[in-house]
Amino acid sequence: MKKNEGITLIVLVITIILLLILAGVTIGQLTGNGLFDKVKLAKKKSDEAQAKENATLGDYENEIDKYVSGNRDSITLTAEQYDELINKTIVIDIIAPNTSGWLKVADYPDGYNINNCSVIGCRIYSELWDKQWYVVPGATSTNWALNITMREDGIYLYLWGQSVEAVKNQPGKIILTKF
Repeated sequence: MKKNEGITLIVLVITIILLLILAGVTIGQLTGNGLFDKVKLAKKKSDEAQAKENATLGDYENEIDKYVSGNRDSITLTAEQYDELINKTIVIDIIAPNTSGWLKVADYPDGYNINNCSVIGCRIYSELWDKQWYVVPGATSTNWALNITMREDGIYLYLWGQSVEAVKNQPGKIILTKF
């Protein structure tokens, strides 16, 4: 007696019918619940937000252009703008801490506080690596971390990793500006 190995035509037709039913249900779910409409709406909102952001950035650039001309390497200020900048900016001498973590390095000078000024940056000389470290708020890396922040009671410097050895007990300067 010969035994048939394989599928019959009836099993094949039933499988195709089941696949068609599943495809129909899936397509119905995708189109019936408004998924495509939601995607179109999300794209429209994203485009509107991008246009608004571009307009805001353009306004910022126009405002900056009122005060500064030149490029990143060369800035031209009027005498009045220079005097205004000098009157708002102050330099504080500091000594970098010799341990890791957040450590207070300076008190606020008279007339400056957390509510009326911001840190432009900090510069510390490293004898170990024979270079100057320029610290701006948020500057970190995987091997070293130098960061600076303002708190109610003063200005803090964060050292971690190789930065501790690089700048510990070294003189530096913090530059503050009023706004």
